[in-house]
Amino acid sequence: MTHADRTSELSRGTGDGIWLEEYLVYDREGFPVGRVFAVLEHEGRGWLGVEREPLPTRHDRRAVPFEQIGEIDHENVAVHLMLDTDEIESAVQLEPGSETLPDELPPRRDPGRSLLPAATLMVVLALLALWAVFVLWASSKSPEVLPYLTVPGALLGAAAFLGYPAWSRR
Repeated sequence: MTHADRTSELSRGTGDGIWLEEYLVYDREGFPVGRVFAVLEHEGRGWLGVEREPLPTRHDRRAVPFEQIGEIDHENVAVHLMLDTDEIESAVQLEPGSETLPDELPPRRDPGRSLLPAATLMVVLALLALWAVFVLWASSKSPEVLPYLTVPGALLGAAAFLGYPAWSRR
């Protein structure tokens, strides 16, 4: 495996002014996946070096981009990632004992952008459902139709939940 010449370990002051090395790392579901062994930088992009210990005789080191950090819990000395265990398995692998990244890294991926079409579709469906409820209510003049307003409300809530990551990165 080749290594980039310009890759270096960041200073201990990186990441909210706190040193993250030795923090426990958890996946999206809250299962422990390893410990932070280093905070790395490559071409201006921050990476979290995670050392996984599946067997006592074998250590597996992976590099996860900072964008995949969901929460840093300084009180419990933990880092919670927005990745599941399978996604961590496919993260950039580092050589044992190495604190440098390979020359070829995956391109930056914005997960929020892929959800934007789904969020837009949900807004359209919510507006159609709202229109249908109003038409039904106007034709029946019955208050029994009003509980159906929860359908467009739920669709708008789901659209907001899916669209927020893409909107916040604008």
